[in-house]
Amino acid sequence: MKINRMLIALVAMTLGAVAQAQIPPNGNPPVHFTVVNALNNPGFESGTPYWDTSGSYYINSEGDLTHPSIDKITTQSHHSGSRGLNMHVSDTGFGDYTFADLRQTLSTPLPTSACWDASLWAKSYGQTLFLAIIYTDGTASQSQFYVWSGDAKPADNGWVKWDFRSILKSGKTIKQIDISTESQSGSDVVLDDISLSYLKIIP
Repeated sequence: MKINRMLIALVAMTLGAVAQAQIPPNGNPPVHFTVVNALNNPGFESGTPYWDTSGSYYINSEGDLTHPSIDKITTQSHHSGSRGLNMHVSDTGFGDYTFADLRQTLSTPLPTSACWDASLWAKSYGQTLFLAIIYTDGTASQSQFYVWSGDAKPADNGWVKWDFRSILKSGKTIKQIDISTESQSGSDVVLDDISLSYLKIIP
């Protein structure tokens, strides 16, 4: 049975990550499909399980080891559901750059050719996100995105979407996603609804 994959992709991305639909291709029996996110807990509704977090440490003026970078769950700001993840980097007071990092290794690696949606939603006023998509062969695709919630559509309540599917390399298989931010004077950026999704045909 020949399936119009481009049409299916367009409909799937329109309907969202829990979509189900029927598309009759050229008079053949209907095609049932669903869009599946290859990431676990992509909207942080379960907290931070499946995600590894880390950040900078420094010695403060009292000689104590201080952790200025915190990835924490917030219920005050979320794109969907009831939770988001706040990547917070505080000011060390010494003018040093500090960073916060978030990453997940896919339980099942995803070929880039099967990835229909690669995106995330972020909320911040003037913070840069750095992204690395690591492949099973050890290579990576990297990019960065300046988050300015002033550009958000009114209906999105300050949330802006970063679509990074264009940076994926053909013929590769995604193993891990790594998202980080850094600051010299303190910052916050909230993340939600991170997607590495593919289309699954239901027999």
